[in-house]
Amino acid sequence: MSAEGVNIRDLRQFRDLELVGDKVRLRPVRRDDAPAAFTLVSDDLITRNFLWDGPSSVEDVAIAFEAMGLPGDGGGDAGYTFAIEAVTRTGIIGCIVALSRQHPRQFDIGYWLGVPHWGAA
Repeated sequence: MSAEGVNIRDLRQFRDLELVGDKVRLRPVRRDDAPAAFTLVSDDLITRNFLWDGPSSVEDVAIAFEAMGLPGDGGGDAGYTFAIEAVTRTGIIGCIVALSRQHPRQFDIGYWLGVPHWGAA
């Protein structure tokens, strides 16, 4: 997608964006993803790679999702947070975040995938 004529800092235009590949679907993260995400992200194999200590509760995950910006809410960092789902079923198996903090056409990307889904074909 060309950035010409698109204000990528106004991410509300992507509030319903869903990307579907052969094995995974990326869709907007929702507050109700927090319980399943907390279960997956509570594994030390995941949190040891974080730049922070990780969440200590489901509410911490929900707050983190909101801080990163739920799509269309106008809040959070200049970023977009996707839930990662397997195309064969619904339910979050990981998360990917794209943040644009300084440069309008440059994003930092971070992700995690729940351990039970590592190496899944």
